[in-house]
Amino acid sequence: MTAIRLTLARGEERIENYILSRLETCNETSVKITRHKKFIFIDISAKNDIFAEVRDIISSVILVFYKYDYLKENITAIDEYKMEHYALMGALLNFDEEQEKFIVEKGLENRADYSINSIFEFRCSRLKESWKNIALLANRLLSQCDGEEDIYDLVFFLIAIDSELSPRVRISGELDRIILFSNSTEIPLPALSGDISADILIAAIRERPSSIVISDCDIISKELLQAIKKLGNGF
Repeated sequence: MTAIRLTLARGEERIENYILSRLETCNETSVKITRHKKFIFIDISAKNDIFAEVRDIISSVILVFYKYDYLKENITAIDEYKMEHYALMGALLNFDEEQEKFIVEKGLENRADYSINSIFEFRCSRLKESWKNIALLANRLLSQCDGEEDIYDLVFFLIAIDSELSPRVRISGELDRIILFSNSTEIPLPALSGDISADILIAAIRERPSSIVISDCDIISKELLQAIKKLGNGF
């Protein structure tokens, strides 16, 4: 039996929901949530060793949620009402992802208690410097873009699609439950922006896709459909 506690700050409910959705895919695992005035405790009990899965969840929280929030705050030219800017955020979240994942996970020993915010604040100082440089670069590049076409060109440059290695992303499901697949594998859909269409676009671009396929155009917004069509010209 494996017992692990993850600690979040109150107010991080979107991260809590993401973690719970990830844990649903772990076999023979039970979860208990305890809410205190300042913290949320997620207690995990599993029959099997799930430390690898938990480490991956922690790194995903830091490299998706924390990184998104940092970039959104520090990229002054980002317009949260424009889909091309969300596509750019997806590309920036993917930028240097493998190295960043190594930085996060190398210090995560098999422990019974993880405070995700403490891991970020005290063990990931290199990430903050890297994200600062990414934000500076993004601001400089965006200042040179004349319109959405230039921004989409920037997205393709950043994700560096490999036609042989990049997956096909498929958007499926129903209006109230969108599911994303990278090739045949279901991928998480983090709630980052408060806009489901933007979140779908960010998650899809993070996969560095060779194409984005929609099973039913009626399940997504017109704005997202239009953005995918514009991206399709570059795939």
